[in-house]
Amino acid sequence: MSKQNTISVVVTGVGAVASNGMDSKEYFKNCALGITGICPSRIMEEFHYMTTYVGEVQLEKPLRWEAKFRKIGELACDEMMKDAGVTKEDIEDLGERSVFSMASANVGSLRLEPQLRLKYKIDTEGVSYEMKEYEKNNSILDFNSADGYYHFSERMGIQGTIISSNAACASGTLAIGEAVRLIKAGYADVAVAAGIDILSDISLAGFDCMSNLSKEPCKPFDKNREGITIGEGAAFVMLEREEYAIKRGAKIYGRIVGFSSMNEAYHVTAPNPNGEGAFLCMDNILKKSANIQDKCIYINTHGTGTLANDSMELKAMEQLVQKYSLNHLWFSSTKSMIGHCLGASGSLEFACSIIGLYEGRMPISISVDTPMEFNSDRLTLVTNQEKSRPYDMFLSNSFAFAGNMASIGVEKYE
Repeated sequence: MSKQNTISVVVTGVGAVASNGMDSKEYFKNCALGITGICPSRIMEEFHYMTTYVGEVQLEKPLRWEAKFRKIGELACDEMMKDAGVTKEDIEDLGERSVFSMASANVGSLRLEPQLRLKYKIDTEGVSYEMKEYEKNNSILDFNSADGYYHFSERMGIQGTIISSNAACASGTLAIGEAVRLIKAGYADVAVAAGIDILSDISLAGFDCMSNLSKEPCKPFDKNREGITIGEGAAFVMLEREEYAIKRGAKIYGRIVGFSSMNEAYHVTAPNPNGEGAFLCMDNILKKSANIQDKCIYINTHGTGTLANDSMELKAMEQLVQKYSLNHLWFSSTKSMIGHCLGASGSLEFACSIIGLYEGRMPISISVDTPMEFNSDRLTLVTNQEKSRPYDMFLSNSFAFAGNMASIGVEKYE
């Protein structure tokens, strides 16, 4: 048996900031109750996007771009450290046996945002403006996306490997998976996985050009869904080698069952409509778990609210039910309440799911007026508290552009 197969990885700390919760506990509670953070935003009106709805984090002191990126990251980071019961000094004592895996889709372009808005005003309103010297010197070559990674690793006291994950909207889940792999390979006792993304005009303009934005708040798995709602947020998760966590008396949220990442190489922006890639990604995890027919399994879906994604993901889940003769499978989309947080989406959805596993409550989906039709009566879309229940295991899915796919599974710790 390989060393990787003998090392168990557990989750011991969570921190999160989203549009419907300024800490992980408030965020989860609102996702379990169906309280949304999606609302119209003045930011969207300035560029005349096809929608004004976003999942915007409301800070006491309004911040934009890099300042907001850093602030919400710090809030989530500090909460995770406190939740895990560790200090910076504790992490520093580990030396190279602590690692940091971080995801973001926008961190390298945030300094472009002010210039992009300025150029828009010049082009559309004839605004006269002479650029300051530092703005003239800010070219794309000057943007060091490593700044954010260094800032947070230093804040936590991490001295080991730092990994940057950027696989579009699968980045957050990939960051967690890579952190798990480093522990299982014997390189670390503690790994922190994080995802941070904020509202970005560059991303918003791209989705707007593709007509992928929903005019109303997104409606994942509704027959009348019409696209995505963009959101922002941050989530930090502490992972530990199980023996190390037990030795220090850590609170344990759950045990990692498996991680799967792949590229289905189907299309630049569209998933395979038959759901084959999504099925294989989830199948790679379930086949590692014993007695799954007897387990209550919940899936936090990628669930974007687009016609293509929700259809193929539903087909993939139907295939899982059939292959494993599952008694039942529950699923929902937290994007219905916080929007699609891009590189941070997988991190936030994992955070919500792991707290739900520990607390014994499923996050729900909202804005589902006319549910899609299922080909299996053993599938339930969790749309209210009555359908919610404790679960033994969850999968958190992220299926991104360019065929990037990732899924991670966690079981209850007993």
